[in-house]
Amino acid sequence: YISIGPKRHVYLCAILDLYSRKCIAWKVSDRIVAKLACDTLEIAINKRKPKEPIIFHSDQGSQFKSASFRKLLDEHQLLASYSKPGYPYDNAVTEVFFKYLKQREINRRTYHSIQEVQLSCFEYIEQFYNNY
Repeated sequence: YISIGPKRHVYLCAILDLYSRKCIAWKVSDRIVAKLACDTLEIAINKRKPKEPIIFHSDQGSQFKSASFRKLLDEHQLLASYSKPGYPYDNAVTEVFFKYLKQREINRRTYHSIQEVQLSCFEYIEQFYNNY
């Protein structure tokens, strides 16, 4: 989550390619719901257009285990893989991505709107991280 003022947050959903470590899809929303995860996955699918079954790994978040998300995985022949509950080491690549995003970008700024967060995420992910 990313704070946008006192007691308000927005949420970033990001999908990384485990091999290249690039962020292939991301989206910011004011709600952490299955629709956010589904929309982000759709972006990734439209960019990559997978031709064979691939593994989609995530944590145990309810948005990734929802019926709508699981249906989307099945429709595109993506195999679900989940970290053990409370064990972040299974999802280390994503954990490190968020650690550095917060350290290098998010925690250095004060945000007042979702648009400011989206711009900040764009600058970090698309202009720095994916090129680094």
